[in-house]
Amino acid sequence: MPQLHKTILATAVAAGICAMGGAFASAATYDVGPAYAYTTLSSVPWSALQPGDVVNIHWRAAPYKEHILLSQSGTAAQHIVVHGVPDPATQQLPVLDSDGAVEAANINYCWSGLYGNGAVMVSPRAGFVYPYIPSYIDIENLKIIHARAPYSFQAPDGTTQNYARFTAGINVERGQNITIRGCELTDNALGLFVNSKYNTDALSANILIEHNDIHHNGVSGDASCHNCYTEAAGVTYQYNHIGPVITGSVADAIKDRSSNLVIRYNNIESGPSDCLDLIEAQSDKYIATLPNYDKTWIYGNTFYNGPTGAAYLINYGGLDTDYSMYRKGTLYFYNNTVVNQAPYNAWWRTVVFVFPYRYYTGVDSVERVDCRNNIFASLPVTPGAAPAVLAMMATDNTPFLDMTANYVSPGTQLAYYTGQGPLGGLVTGWAMQHFGDANGVDNPGFVNPSALDFRLAKTAYCIDKGTAQNAAVAGLFDPQFELMSDLNVIPRPTLGAAIDLGAHENSGLAAAAPPMSISSASLSEGNSGVKNMIFTVTLASPSAAAAQVSYTTANGTAAAGSDYTATSGTLIIPAGQTSATIAVPILGDTVPEPDETFTVNLSNAVGATLIGGQGVGTIVNDDSAPVNAPVIYSFTPAGGAAGTVVTITGQYLTGATGVYLHDIPAASYTVVNDTTITFVVPAMAAGPAKLKVITPAGKCWAVNNFVVN
Repeated sequence: MPQLHKTILATAVAAGICAMGGAFASAATYDVGPAYAYTTLSSVPWSALQPGDVVNIHWRAAPYKEHILLSQSGTAAQHIVVHGVPDPATQQLPVLDSDGAVEAANINYCWSGLYGNGAVMVSPRAGFVYPYIPSYIDIENLKIIHARAPYSFQAPDGTTQNYARFTAGINVERGQNITIRGCELTDNALGLFVNSKYNTDALSANILIEHNDIHHNGVSGDASCHNCYTEAAGVTYQYNHIGPVITGSVADAIKDRSSNLVIRYNNIESGPSDCLDLIEAQSDKYIATLPNYDKTWIYGNTFYNGPTGAAYLINYGGLDTDYSMYRKGTLYFYNNTVVNQAPYNAWWRTVVFVFPYRYYTGVDSVERVDCRNNIFASLPVTPGAAPAVLAMMATDNTPFLDMTANYVSPGTQLAYYTGQGPLGGLVTGWAMQHFGDANGVDNPGFVNPSALDFRLAKTAYCIDKGTAQNAAVAGLFDPQFELMSDLNVIPRPTLGAAIDLGAHENSGLAAAAPPMSISSASLSEGNSGVKNMIFTVTLASPSAAAAQVSYTTANGTAAAGSDYTATSGTLIIPAGQTSATIAVPILGDTVPEPDETFTVNLSNAVGATLIGGQGVGTIVNDDSAPVNAPVIYSFTPAGGAAGTVVTITGQYLTGATGVYLHDIPAASYTVVNDTTITFVVPAMAAGPAKLKVITPAGKCWAVNNFVVN
């Protein structure tokens, strides 16, 4: 199925915001590439970079297999910029490949434990003076891969060493006013790691992560190597695609331990674990004393929990048993679109918010989520499938969930009981949510959910259903932009009387025709009379107008007239509904026979898109065969034209009442004895035909087809 992941390929450049170095008076420009003075990364005087310097790393066919240490600082007016220059023909980003990469002799980390811990490292060099921290550095437009085990690198002493388990594509060991922009980080242990420690001596701060594509990082079987792992005084994620981790990993899309955290205008996909794991400060507990450690702003994002997604989406508060370090504040969660397509048979429920557990901390919790103007939709992957049931929270404690003007799929549970103590949580506003559309149908009105296009169609129920933002948000963090599925950014206006629910304002587009499919069915035939076999035709989502489709039956091993009644017509699914049924009459008999099949075929759909246009009907035989049921062993000749005389050899053939080729009666037949029948081939179309004999005791088919010439 379609994915939200689209490689960025220098989208930020096209937006005119990537080459920030151009905004400053550049002291020097270093161009790296085959056609330039600097042909290798190690030839750049990294340890001598000055404010305003720009290092342009030009795309080349072969990846760069070198590591970079960024230890110098720019200023607020003159950043140091490391800028990837894409291939002008394809817009492919220059690649830094850590598989076999070299750490040059001029890479001298401040401590030896950093070797092999990142393809691009932000950290002081050996001999630095405390409390120096590299600052005002922009890293942009690079694709960084393979910074992980089992790959290896060449250390400055010439030895080959394996990467540490906790290796990152970009590792900010300490850094302030650092921007990571327009990069693709994939197939590393961690995509991005930002660390803080030693109180203010190694405090990372003011980290901006924007316009990146960070996906499929991680370590199989590991829960600590995430796509993004940040701990700093001030982190903003915006305009990114954060994809799932690699197959086998149980880590998160984003794990964060920061103060002043803002996550806005991103497309975020879960893997088997959380989309967001927002927990307590750890390496630098000083962060927990900073302003806005107890406040987090998450808005304008699309969260997608796909068919292989997680059971829990957002963990807020903390993780360890020491509650004194928990966030103990408010998560402002508004104008997000949360779509769950995890199937019911994988996770029978998917929890949106996980709060601290008294079971672990031993104390009451005070965390709060101010939740408004969001869309929480649990939708089937294919028509008729059952998605996991949404639960808004899981806790045994006393957090607060304030719900204001959200769209919620009908059947969503308020809380999920984990069995680890009594169900907790203090909730306001639950009864005032929009549970489905105006008819109570689960249809928020997306343009094309099957293609993961979660913009609002022009007739969407969620238009103008929003309410005013919390006073702590209004004017400071108002939703102003939208991130499209192709990672382009557009302004978000308020088009109607009120803001629309979710991450997108009314697109003005018509909703795509929803996918339509038909089920298969089976039924015991019965000994007499007629029974109806029911086929269900299903839309993946309700249509704004009635959908219709033509249908007709076709023979398989079952024959119309003797096994079932041929059926055809036009089926209409009313507007706002998602299914209707087709009944095919099944004819009962007492003849022992194998199970037989026929098909119901759909065509000419109007207001829907056919993705599964054929249902198979199985007529289950419920008659026991007597000992003298007929048997065909062989026939000669194997083929012939009309008028050919064919001899059948078998058993229990006495009293035969019919001989057929492809359900066409033989021109004539003669029962010679209990083991032999002769018949004359009828006039019929050329080709293979199934040979059938019927007696009062039952019917049988030859194993091989007779070939009509």
